Amino acid sequence: MRTFLKYLQHTLPQEKITMKYGFAGMIIATALFLVLCGTVKGQSHVEYLIHVNEEGSAAWVIEQTGTDIIVSPETLADFQMNITALVEAAMNASHRQMAAPITQVAITSTVSGSYVAVQYKFLWQNFSRNENAQIRIGDVFQEDLFMCLLGDGRISLVYPESYTPETVSPAPFSRDDVHQTLTWLGTKNFVEESPNIILIEKPPSLLALLSRNLTPIILLAVAAACSSTGFYLFKRRGRMQNTQVSEPRAYGLSSIESNEEKIVNLLRSSNGTLRQSVIVEQCKFSKAKTSQLLAALELKGTVRREKKGRDKIVVLAEQDSGAKSR
Repeated sequence: MRTFLKYLQHTLPQEKITMKYGFAGMIIATALFLVLCGTVKGQSHVEYLIHVNEEGSAAWVIEQTGTDIIVSPETLADFQMNITALVEAAMNASHRQMAAPITQVAITSTVSGSYVAVQYKFLWQNFSRNENAQIRIGDVFQEDLFMCLLGDGRISLVYPESYTPETVSPAPFSRDDVHQTLTWLGTKNFVEESPNIILIEKPPSLLALLSRNLTPIILLAVAAACSSTGFYLFKRRGRMQNTQVSEPRAYGLSSIESNEEKIVNLLRSSNGTLRQSVIVEQCKFSKAKTSQLLAALELKGTVRREKKGRDKIVVLAEQDSGAKSR
């Protein structure tokens, strides 16, 4: 195993060896990897990140880390079969059409082989039930759901910014309304108690309420004022163009960056590569929010992350494509 990993290290010099493929390709690649390296097994730590979207889907990221993890072509195939069976059971219980294809499997190992991380990503369609401006979560959590995945582990559920929790059962270990995250330290309560999480839309702002109640007369008055101002500016601009000659100047409205765009623009200004800790510092986000934003960008294929010591290296996908084209 060490010989093979050292060979990969010389071929692709980096601190950690990372492999990312589609699920079918991942099984083939893992088979070769394990024939040369041997199967690794033992204790591990599991984390479940469930990012709920407004339309009802949920992006799942399941990460298993440890010094001895069972990784083999059979376990990967069994994992996909388990997800398929879980989705079918959830469909029968909820009477909703569902699908949860695995979009990516990544295996990261140190050169010595003492540390292994396996990460599964899939999009569970129709994960929640949306009705009457509410998102209801819970009917997909069958009794053996987590045991059919990777067993007990920490659960983090991220809900949309425009929603707020009304009912959360079982009670979470922590609730972070700033980062829209509910956290449970283990899956035990989800097994012993039927989960019931209800998210409701946040009330509109005062400005939105006022705009809804404006009378037609006021709206017409505002429109007339805007029209008059626009006509005045147009005439003034015409006079200025007739009386003076100057270099043309470009005017525009600056766009407001989203949190994800802020990270992408920071990476572009840093040649496409940065440590995750630097992104936390530069963007002024918390570590948890930065990790969630990067996980969402990974699902979109915008960035990829590599483990580097206690930190992670974040690489812009366009940086990889640019390197390949050269």
